[in-house]
Amino acid sequence: MSDVLAVTEHRRGELRDVSLEMISAGRELADETGGDLHLAVISGDVDTYADEVNREGVDAIHTVEYGEEFNHDVYAQALEQLADEL
Repeated sequence: MSDVLAVTEHRRGELRDVSLEMISAGRELADETGGDLHLAVISGDVDTYADEVNREGVDAIHTVEYGEEFNHDVYAQALEQLADEL
């Protein structure tokens, strides 16, 4: 069993469509591996984004509040910690 961790994307205060597409692809992969689908929502309005991606097929949503926009170091550190947890 292997869980799947997908990272949502947002830009200028808007969740990107690819984040919703990842739910379908991530769910398929999780089903193939017998795992759960986890989504990471990092920075920006994490509560609003988490509500938008909270859809059927998503097993867990992890939020990391830090600033409004993409910061490579924050994303790398958050994803490393999430991957270790999962």
